[in-house]
Amino acid sequence: MTEIQAENNQDTQVSKEELDGMMEMIRYLLDAYGTFAEKIGTIQRDHKNAYEAMMSPTSMMQVPEMLNKLSEKNQELSNLLTKIFLKMSTCLPQVANLMNLNAEDKIKLGKNLKSLARDIDTLLDMSKVKVE
Repeated sequence: MTEIQAENNQDTQVSKEELDGMMEMIRYLLDAYGTFAEKIGTIQRDHKNAYEAMMSPTSMMQVPEMLNKLSEKNQELSNLLTKIFLKMSTCLPQVANLMNLNAEDKIKLGKNLKSLARDIDTLLDMSKVKVE
């Protein structure tokens, strides 16, 4: 083995600690993706009609009309719904591009998605009060 080959071989060797760290990271990623896929599948199965309606282009085209009608009836509810749609429009493209985001942007996106979920909880609470 030449000196250059020995040097290249030494540069590509991975220590046991580095290998352990990589394997732990892979385990965490697989667990997170598994949980995510399971949750999405469960939501899709348990709310089939709503899921399909939400994903249809027709329902997206009806959003402005729905917001307009809602604002006539309940401004507070309309404002919250508008806020939710605006957040969704900024978050969803990032979700589709998740693996290309840097670590800080992924963390920020996660926090924004959790905030969006809380806004939707508020919306659900408001709509329950109005219905009852």
